[in-house]
Amino acid sequence: MTSSPAASISEPSTSVLATPAASQCSDNAASPDSEVSAPSVPAFDSVAPRAKRTRRPAKKRESKPTKPKIRTKDPFERQAELLKMKNDRLQAGHNFMCQRQLYMSSTEFSDRKKYEATNGDFVSTRFEIVPLPGARSVKAVIDALQFFVYNIEISLSEVVGDITVRENDDAKPGSPVAQHRLVATVADMVQTDTNNVAFAEYRPAGPPGSCEHEYGLMICDAVDEDELFPYRPQTRIRQDMTQITMVTMDQTKTGEPMIVMTRRWCLRIRKSDIYMPPFVVERIRSGVEKVGEAMLATARRATNSTSI
Repeated sequence: MTSSPAASISEPSTSVLATPAASQCSDNAASPDSEVSAPSVPAFDSVAPRAKRTRRPAKKRESKPTKPKIRTKDPFERQAELLKMKNDRLQAGHNFMCQRQLYMSSTEFSDRKKYEATNGDFVSTRFEIVPLPGARSVKAVIDALQFFVYNIEISLSEVVGDITVRENDDAKPGSPVAQHRLVATVADMVQTDTNNVAFAEYRPAGPPGSCEHEYGLMICDAVDEDELFPYRPQTRIRQDMTQITMVTMDQTKTGEPMIVMTRRWCLRIRKSDIYMPPFVVERIRSGVEKVGEAMLATARRATNSTSI
């Protein structure tokens, strides 16, 4: 099932991690991607007596994660700032994915959208559910995907064909957080600026009866401000990429264990004064699709290597 509407509409935020989410995968939670109307105001009858109004105490608003901002050049302080973000980002991403796939089965599904926002940004989104038949280890799949992301500049150059250079230090495999400051030359015409932070975790299943299922989670979110690596709008086009990938253990209709990979990404090519031909926009979009296909192939290879 695939939908690809193209329209000029606005999106509140590139980062789905800025969306308030429920703390658990509740059966009565609403999907963040669904269209939710504002709470209705009760209609009072004109002849009914007016009730006395009482002032209610203001409710304390729950804090929600904003786009990452790194306001220091010191390497140790930068690492500390990223570590502070980790738990909130992972929890928000897990809640979002639970809500997004609420009431959905584990069968294969894909939903794609691309449009030009009212502010001139070019936006592409994709949500998909991919069963991985034959897989036996959630950890093996998430480890393979994490290795892919830690070497993303190599993957981009090989898969897309555009030269991609990392401006920051290489991420260390197994690190709890990683930053990817990448510059790509697209079609030998324009350069794109990408600055992302990535978080990952694996949680084994809890004891029997605990309802704690095994899962792996990867979050990749765009950095909004970075003192050490500022964006260069005069010479480069900013490209924001947000992705959440969740790998879980599920069951087939016959009760057999089955691993399922669910992911959602949003690409936002920021409006720029630099001229960008339409074919360059499509090349960037198709490049993200190709990288997504390469990630899926990586997951399938991990599946084959762990099959019994």
